[in-house]
Amino acid sequence: DFDAMGARGRRGGRKAKSRLSSQHAFEKPTEFIAREITISDANTVADLSQKMSVKSAEIVKLLFNMGVMATINQILDRDTSTLLIEEMGHKPKYVSEDAIEEQLADSLSAEIGAEEIVRAPVVTVMGHVDHG
Repeated sequence: DFDAMGARGRRGGRKAKSRLSSQHAFEKPTEFIAREITISDANTVADLSQKMSVKSAEIVKLLFNMGVMATINQILDRDTSTLLIEEMGHKPKYVSEDAIEEQLADSLSAEIGAEEIVRAPVVTVMGHVDHG
């Protein structure tokens, strides 16, 4: 149990990974998919990275190369967002804030119109409690 130096060797140490497991590991697809990215007047770096399916650090690095100092939570204007999206190979689509609100209001009014069901009224009988 002692080695040449007189110390004990380790038992049950870490086992080397087999070559077989590395051959069957999942490989991330590397094919680029061009998307149509909807943007408004103010977009954060995190929102753009999520819409483009890239890491935020990659966008921050590209902005830094363009001369813009930005963090993940920083808000970018429409022109900078458009330039960034085109630089990444995607197609920007501008949607105004009013259009988003109108679309939401229309969808809510359609849902409300579909749910108009005649129901019996709820009646609650309340009595008086004498506390002593």
